[in-house]
Amino acid sequence: MSWKIIEKKDVSPSKWRKVENWKVQTHKNTIEDEVYISLLGDSVVVCGLTDDNKILLLTQYCIGQQEYLKTFVAGFVDSKSAEETIKHELQEEAGCSAKELIYLGNSHKSKWAIGKAHFYLAKGIEQNLEQKLESLEDISVEFISLEELEKLLDENKIHDIGSTICAEKVLRYLKVNS
Repeated sequence: MSWKIIEKKDVSPSKWRKVENWKVQTHKNTIEDEVYISLLGDSVVVCGLTDDNKILLLTQYCIGQQEYLKTFVAGFVDSKSAEETIKHELQEEAGCSAKELIYLGNSHKSKWAIGKAHFYLAKGIEQNLEQKLESLEDISVEFISLEELEKLLDENKIHDIGSTICAEKVLRYLKVNS
């Protein structure tokens, strides 16, 4: 017997956090009706690299954790393409533009969510635009060396899973392609 979705019901708390309650028939032929799936959709996580090999790093206030955390630029891919989302988020969060985008792969968000995180290296980063933060964003920008990035990873100071995965993918890419 295989899994089967019997019913889906929208139980979203807001337009920004879509959630469905699924009633499913499991592989053991039992019915489960307390299955909640986040419909976050796809997102991008972007590690920016300047022409002189400096990494774009954000420190931003994360409301859920109630502290400032180190992350990369990221955003949800809504009606725009991934590339358009990256350009928008680079400007919005960091006041930056990029010369080249390199796709590094993706990962499913979790077994309880629909959507993937797509990881990118943005080469030729320049801080040449005006930062356009949204009302719930409090972000400062810095540029660090590749060695500093590795140290932050070793010390568990890159604080979100998407940025951590993206950093590891970028470092691997740069070692292979340098």
